[in-house]
Amino acid sequence: MSCTVHPSTETAGSCEYCGQPHCAQCLQPLLGRRYCPGCYARVAGIARVGSAAPAARNTSPGTAPGNPAPLRPRLPGWVSALLYVLGFLVLDTGVQFALLAALAVARTVNGHPPISGAGAGGDLMDASGIGLPVWSLLFGFFGWLSLLVVTGYTALMAHGLERRKLTDLGLRWSGRALADAAVGLGLAAVLFISVVGVGLSVGWYRLTAVTSPGSSLLTAGVGLLILLPFAAVEEVSMRGFVQHAATRSWGKWGGLAASSLVFAALHLLNPEIGKHPLAVLGLLLAGLYLGSAALITGDLWLAIFLHVGWNLMEGPFFGLPVSGIEGPASILHTSAPGADLLTGGTFGPEAGLVLCLLMAVHLAVLWSIRPLLARRQTPAPPPSAPAEPESYQAIRIS
Repeated sequence: MSCTVHPSTETAGSCEYCGQPHCAQCLQPLLGRRYCPGCYARVAGIARVGSAAPAARNTSPGTAPGNPAPLRPRLPGWVSALLYVLGFLVLDTGVQFALLAALAVARTVNGHPPISGAGAGGDLMDASGIGLPVWSLLFGFFGWLSLLVVTGYTALMAHGLERRKLTDLGLRWSGRALADAAVGLGLAAVLFISVVGVGLSVGWYRLTAVTSPGSSLLTAGVGLLILLPFAAVEEVSMRGFVQHAATRSWGKWGGLAASSLVFAALHLLNPEIGKHPLAVLGLLLAGLYLGSAALITGDLWLAIFLHVGWNLMEGPFFGLPVSGIEGPASILHTSAPGADLLTGGTFGPEAGLVLCLLMAVHLAVLWSIRPLLARRQTPAPPPSAPAEPESYQAIRIS
C-alpha cells in the first residue's frame, strides 16, 4: 500500500485520527500516537486545550480525569456515510421540488400550464413556456442555492460525525485549484471527443447542425455557470464525505468502491435508465473515474472540474442526453443512429458500450499519470515533529 500524500512511497502505518495510510515521513508522534500532517495540528490544538483547562474537558470511561477524550470520529465510517446519504437525499429532493414549483409558477405567469406526464427530468429541463433566459436564471439560481445548502450540511455532518472540517474532506482553496480546473476540463474534453469521434468514424453518431459562434459562446458560458454547482454538489457529497468516511471502515479502495456505488445508485431514478442495460455500468465507471481523481490529488478540484467538463461536453457542447436528461440548447446537434447498446440511445453515452470501453482506457491513463498529478498536489515535506512539552507528558494517552 502506498502513502496517501507520497504515492511512490510505501506506507509506514495509518494516521490515528483519519485512518489514512501514510509513510514514515508524514506520520508525526504526539501523545503516544502518530498523526498525518493534516491531523497533527488539530490534535495538538485539542491537547493544548485539554492540558490548560482539564476541568472543562469531557472524559470517557477509561480516561483519567483531565485527559482529553479519545480523538476519534463518533461512529464507524460506513455508518457516518449511510446517515449522511439519507440526509442528502432529503435535501436533494427538497431542492428539486422547489425548482419544479418555481418553474411551474413561471409557466403559469407566462400563460402556459405546467408540464404533465414528462416526469421530473423532463419538467426540469424543458424551457418551453418560459423561454430559455428565464429557465437559465431559475436553474442557475437553484443550482448555486443547492451547493450552498449541501456544503453547509456537509460541514455540519463532518464536524458532528467525523470530527473533521471541509478542508479535511478536500475542499481547500489554493493556487493549484486553477491548474486542477484546467486539467479536469481538458481530460473531459479529450474523453468525449474520443467517444464521439469513434462513433462518427463508424456511423454510430452523426452531426446534424452547428450553431453560430455567438450562440456557441453564450451556450458554453451559461452551461458552465449552471452545471458547475450541480457537479460540485455531487463531488462534495460523494467524493468529499462518503468516500472519506467509507475509507475509515474499508480502506482507500473500499472507500472508492463505496462512493462509486452510491453515486450510481443516486442516478437510478433518472429518465430512460430502465431501457438501457449498460447504464449502471457506465455510471459506476464514471464514479470510479471521479473518485480516482479525488484519491490521486487529495482534494476535490480535479474531480469537480472533470465532472462539470463531462456534463458540459456531453450536453451543451455535443447535444447528447446527460444521464437520461436532454438539455434545451447545445452548440452541436448530434444524433445517435447506431444501436442503443453502442451509443447509449436516449440515456446518453454513459449507457453505451463505446463510452464504457473508452472509460476503462481513460481510467488507466489517469492512474498512469498519477505521479504527475500527485506531485503537483503534494505539499512540502512536513518538518520534524517537535518534542512533546512536559504538559503533554502529563496527559499522555496510553
